[in-house]
Amino acid sequence: MKWIKYVEDLNKANPDKKTTLMSVLAKQYDSESLAKMMESAKDVPQWAKLVLQLETEQKWMAKGTPNDYFKQLKLDKVGKDVLRSTQLKTWLNYVKEYNAANPKYQATLIGTLAANYGEVKLVKMLDEAMKVKDTASAAKKLQSELFQRWIQLNWTPEYIFAKVLRLDQDGNKLFRNPLVTTWGKYLIAFNRDNYGKETTIWRMLAATGIDPDDLRPVADKAPEQFFAMMGLTDKGHNLLISPEFAKWIHYLDDFYDELRNSRKTMMTTLRNHYDDKSLVNMITSASKISKTKDIAKSVEFELFKTWHDVSYKTTDEIFTILNLDRAGSSLFTGPWLDTWI
Repeated sequence: MKWIKYVEDLNKANPDKKTTLMSVLAKQYDSESLAKMMESAKDVPQWAKLVLQLETEQKWMAKGTPNDYFKQLKLDKVGKDVLRSTQLKTWLNYVKEYNAANPKYQATLIGTLAANYGEVKLVKMLDEAMKVKDTASAAKKLQSELFQRWIQLNWTPEYIFAKVLRLDQDGNKLFRNPLVTTWGKYLIAFNRDNYGKETTIWRMLAATGIDPDDLRPVADKAPEQFFAMMGLTDKGHNLLISPEFAKWIHYLDDFYDELRNSRKTMMTTLRNHYDDKSLVNMITSASKISKTKDIAKSVEFELFKTWHDVSYKTTDEIFTILNLDRAGSSLFTGPWLDTWI
């Protein structure tokens, strides 16, 4: 029984290299000897359950493990188009049956993808898939599962940064690398699940030997680069209700915590991509949703501050921007008149 527990513990510690009791025994004994051993053990009450498990594993071994079948279907060769492959559904159906029959050896898509493509290639594949309408939803779900996998493996943001994504080698070009956006998302996920062990971009960079002063020359461009890499340049009226926008604001606060003298407001970037009327409409939409009300208020404050301190907008210009010139009979009942006054 100690050996069985050892195999189970080994599988927990190495989820990408899981094995079964039967696969280990099959390497040590020929089929005839193994069959005789199992037949004899059936009559012993304490071994009956184990024999049943071994027989189930034996049946599935004949068809191959999920990873074997993944390769048989050549899904390990498809690359970035794996989520669009018609063979993937076949494999997922097989895994569903396999997992039901082998509760101790659960296979997952994210674990199988990582085992066959490696972490870095998988990150890039998911990033690409999130840009395609047909695969965006599935890719986002898999990215969340990937982050949970890293957390379960006790891979810290520092480890992911330096050992997995190799971002420590980018120097002052760090914020031009699209992988830094994925790493930033993981940082947020890690902090959310590790209360008391939270870290920040700058604390992490210091731990990996990067001097924040080396990044000051590119600090002004970083928010814009993050904004584009996160796909926020073409969200339209859905911008403020996008989860990615909330993460981008989080980046700004974290990023400029160290570089206070270089700080720019979120509005600098927003107005590079959206005109004021579009921003007003976004604020209106986000204000109607409870979970984005605070974001809407924050953006509204920044926009008004910009109108006053930067653009020097007149009251007549703001009246038009707020669409009050077209409000008609709803002028006194709409949401913006009080704001304009």
